[in-house]
Amino acid sequence: MCLLFEGVSFLRIKERDPEYPLSEDDCLMHICRTPPQMRDSKDPSEFESIYFNEDAQPNYDLLLYFQSEWGLKVNAATVRLELTPEQDA
Repeated sequence: MCLLFEGVSFLRIKERDPEYPLSEDDCLMHICRTPPQMRDSKDPSEFESIYFNEDAQPNYDLLLYFQSEWGLKVNAATVRLELTPEQDA
C-alpha cells in the first residue's frame, strides 16, 4: 500500500524513537486531520494530539502517527492510495 501526495504545500516529519523496534514503524497509532494553526506549535506532543473533528475543513493537515512515535503531517491538494502487489519476504 502506498499513499501518493500531489500538490504538497506543507510537510513536517517527526523522528522515530530509536528505543522502539523497527517493526513498530509499520503500526499506525492514529490518523486524523489537524487545523493548520497547530503547525506552529512548539509543544513536543504536537504529533500526539488527536482531533475528532467531524467538520474538518479541506485545508486541514493530514496527520499520520506511528507506534514508533514517527510522525508525518502533510497538507496536499490530493492524496491517492495505491495498492501494491505483495512482495515475497
